[in-house]
Amino acid sequence: MSDDPVPGYYMTRLTKGGPHVPLRIHFGPPVIDGEEQDRAPIWVVTVDGATDFVETGDDGYRCRVAHDVYRYWPHCGRFPISEGDYRFMMARKQWAEKHDPTDPIANPRKKIDVRGRSVF
Repeated sequence: MSDDPVPGYYMTRLTKGGPHVPLRIHFGPPVIDGEEQDRAPIWVVTVDGATDFVETGDDGYRCRVAHDVYRYWPHCGRFPISEGDYRFMMARKQWAEKHDPTDPIANPRKKIDVRGRSVF
């Protein structure tokens, strides 16, 4: 496996024992808060539908920053998926958030409680 990111679709977990979430890597202008920035191209990482996160400094200052590709690469490279699987996982997440907020897919930062959830 290459040390350099490879554009494509992958899956990863946001927490140990949590559900898999879709991840996309491509090279292009950064996207922060849903808006494409007028800057030099970088490795853009979309994790579970988000291209950025809120970073808080020690002094309480908060700002939105793009995901760092090396936070996820090369680990996610072991779990490639197709673009169709990526789109399905995103659609399933949106459905779960709207119709079943207790579904682990709707809360990917929480560990799945296998004892507290019925399979039917």
